[in-house]
Amino acid sequence: VVGVSAASLWAQASGQWTWPLARPLLVTAQYLGVAALCLIVIFKRVRARSSAPSRSLGLRAARPLRLIGAGIAGYAVFIALISLLAVALRGMLGEVLPLASSVEELIGSPHSTGEVIIYAVLVCVIAPIVEEIIFRGYVYAGIRRFLRPPQAMLLGGLIFWVVHFNPAALRVIT
Repeated sequence: VVGVSAASLWAQASGQWTWPLARPLLVTAQYLGVAALCLIVIFKRVRARSSAPSRSLGLRAARPLRLIGAGIAGYAVFIALISLLAVALRGMLGEVLPLASSVEELIGSPHSTGEVIIYAVLVCVIAPIVEEIIFRGYVYAGIRRFLRPPQAMLLGGLIFWVVHFNPAALRVIT
């Protein structure tokens, strides 16, 4: 939200974008700034309470390349399956993909290959890593201290949904 707002204010102040990649880079810079601030606060809070803050957040160093490879392979399979499902649903139901439409509304329709690449890295790589650390590593772990795992998962998922501002995709995001 901060990135999109800043980009819009920048565009209004300057009259128009002077460089085609200005908006996606500004959105990315804003996101990285907010994400860095959040992660710094989280790591400081966890470090004060844990002797192994990275491990407490679900980050582990055992065989990191293997974990990264498995994550990339799993994500590739997920994207392939979601794409096939989207094509099938579009053929049967028309445009009924609320999650995809909210992302498109947030970042706008990219007009160049550079924009597509920047947004793909932001939305498909950087944001998921940051969100996993924040929501599964910090929020869920905190909730789990007070609730049993199933309730903590549901409440953590609902908080994740609220943060994403998409009422139409409640079940998908949660």
